[in-house]
Amino acid sequence: MSEDLKLSLEGCIQETKDGIRIVLNVKPRSKLNSLKFEFSELVFFTKELPVKGKANAAVVKFLSRVFEVSTSMVKIVYGQKDRSKAVEIKGISKDIAVQKLIKYLSKF
Repeated sequence: MSEDLKLSLEGCIQETKDGIRIVLNVKPRSKLNSLKFEFSELVFFTKELPVKGKANAAVVKFLSRVFEVSTSMVKIVYGQKDRSKAVEIKGISKDIAVQKLIKYLSKF
């Protein structure tokens, strides 16, 4: 992956005292669950509908897999009823998070 992508991803991730915070957009009712980097932002596509927290649960589960942490370490801190969300992930550094995102995004 290019250095530009790494720098762009670093801009999407803030380090917190316990881990990181990621800002992303969610697109429900997609054909498959995936994470993409489009127009300088992270976009999560989910098959789930935006009802009864199903899309939010899909975000938490998916990000826990990408960052290899338990779902209890992933929390949506704002945007529970919005497509734009901030997600905190405990127990991971910004550098490791960028590496894991690049690894995931390079598969596609």
